[in-house]
Amino acid sequence: MGWFWFLCTLIPVIGLVQVGDHQARADRYMYVPLVGLSVMVAWAAEEAVARRQSLRRPAAAAGVVCCLAMAVQTRQQTRYWENTEELFQHAIDLDSGNYVAWGYLGSTLITDQGLDADVISCFRRALEVRPDDAPAHSDLGDYLCHRGRTGEGLAELRAALQIRPNDGKMRCNLAKILWDLGEREKALEEYRTAARLDPDYAIGQLSFGAALAMSGHPAEGISHLEEAVRINPDDEPAQFNLGSELADTPGHLQDAIRHLTAAVQIDSESVEAHTKLAAVLLTIPGRRLEAIDHLETVQRIAPTPERRRQLDELELLDAIQGR
Repeated sequence: MGWFWFLCTLIPVIGLVQVGDHQARADRYMYVPLVGLSVMVAWAAEEAVARRQSLRRPAAAAGVVCCLAMAVQTRQQTRYWENTEELFQHAIDLDSGNYVAWGYLGSTLITDQGLDADVISCFRRALEVRPDDAPAHSDLGDYLCHRGRTGEGLAELRAALQIRPNDGKMRCNLAKILWDLGEREKALEEYRTAARLDPDYAIGQLSFGAALAMSGHPAEGISHLEEAVRINPDDEPAQFNLGSELADTPGHLQDAIRHLTAAVQIDSESVEAHTKLAAVLLTIPGRRLEAIDHLETVQRIAPTPERRRQLDELELLDAIQGR
């Protein structure tokens, strides 16, 4: 039974289908299979004790000690899972050459604390251990660019692409930075390459579509925004951006309303989506009340005197025309 459990639960995680870049080193894949080996040990011990009655008390005492020791160790181990920073810091304490842990720790510090020296140090340590770690180059480059160290950041982003020239996500990351720096033609070129390399990357399609629309290419931008919605229909920014572009395109008003409605259904607190949908509805005879409802929602979320006056005027106009 133990061997049966071990082998059957090991088959799905032995790498026939790879999940991530480090599956061979992921301890979590052994959690369930090792239950089978534990069953083997326990049942074998029980059989041995059954043959020699004199071993019953020593075996029972050993079992209790073993369970207590494992309970203590489990309690200690769970402390390392208190948060992401603690987890990867523990991994580094065990193995300072764990470049994956250094990279993840750097990313965690960006999210939680944003301490420049610590974040940069983590990524640098990862690259000291493994200079060809493309994700570390990319994450470091992105961080440096957002901290105003553009020259260093772009060098790191391009180093990442030298290692992985066909990585659409990293190329899209470079495109976003170039766009923010005002190098729009270069950004569009990188976005186009990223979309070709990874056409199912929803964020890439969304970013490329929005960039095209802002660059005066609305038709092409809409096609990429439609791809973003197709890939991830539950993404509010994709639905909002597509709806907004369609609203400004003659003959697509109903499609615009459909996508903007989807956006407010996904995120009922989106001020932008409610405001844009209200503006579109106000252009359609007989749909003023719907527009007022959306503006009331916006006023509840982010009240302003100007919007309150606009609502009062619309409600007064509706009351007069209703008479």
